[in-house]
Amino acid sequence: MTKSTEKSWVRRLLRPTPRRLATFAVLVGLWCVYQMYFTPHQRAVRHRLAEADTKSERAIDARLKPLNDLFAKGRKGSKAFAEDALSWNGKWQFVKGLVSGSESHRAYLSESFGRHVFTPDELRKAMEAVVRAYLDDLESVEGEMLVHLRADLADTDRPAQSLPAHLRGDAEFRREYQKLAGKVVDELRLDVGVTVGRELGMLVASDVAAQAVLQAARAAAAELGVGAGVLGTGAASSLATLGVGMVVAIILDYVLDEVFRMAGYDPAAKIEAMVKESLGKMQAALVRDPGFFSTEKKGALRQRLEELHEARSKMRRETVVRLLKEGGAK
Repeated sequence: MTKSTEKSWVRRLLRPTPRRLATFAVLVGLWCVYQMYFTPHQRAVRHRLAEADTKSERAIDARLKPLNDLFAKGRKGSKAFAEDALSWNGKWQFVKGLVSGSESHRAYLSESFGRHVFTPDELRKAMEAVVRAYLDDLESVEGEMLVHLRADLADTDRPAQSLPAHLRGDAEFRREYQKLAGKVVDELRLDVGVTVGRELGMLVASDVAAQAVLQAARAAAAELGVGAGVLGTGAASSLATLGVGMVVAIILDYVLDEVFRMAGYDPAAKIEAMVKESLGKMQAALVRDPGFFSTEKKGALRQRLEELHEARSKMRRETVVRLLKEGGAK
């Protein structure tokens, strides 16, 4: 190949044809996108946020396990409750209630149910413990994320004094994150269980747990069709106002008519089966995970935990974006 031929070939290769210009523009565009969204820092942020989301979502099943264990314990006690309901004492309370018009039989069954299965207070405490533990998980996940994220973002080759103030240490980074998180929560009106006070954000775990239990219990009671006042008034009324009493009431509501009707016989196995069925319905109404293709509703308490997860995830993402953009709260 002669020199003139080589020059001619090079000129043709470098000629700015429309196709070559378009290809060049696409490559430049991809490079710009990469620089904007896939720099090392951006990749680190995306990775840490996704990691936090995965961990907080997985924690839901683990935190619901103690509540599932309570229902398993209740099923074991259903036989003893059935036998108690149809014992001589139970039948005597039934007769005494008929003669006097009192609620002695209903009260007897409520007390027996609490002794052998669980009380409304036990269920309430178990549900609140689930929410409080999950809120602790969210705090732990975010704390771990912030430590790793600051390490990813800080340039270890530079002296600490030359770094932005919020990247000079874990405490400084967390403090700026918490300040911005408070603003994000207020602006987006997120229900994340966080309130900002003093220098760091604080969880009001008891308040959030009580509200979550109230919402979940009412939703579960509505799904199960529990009528008001099934447990009567008196000692049960304060718990009923929390919604938990209404949830527990579904079992007694479900079996009371049978117990009244068959008090003179011995249908213990049938009563036991009805209690187990009711416990299964109640458990599903609270913690059910129907899967992607199912048309069933998610359990009310599970749904509440997922709402907390989604709100905290949104808060994390928005806060980290602002922190990197603004360099800290003003």
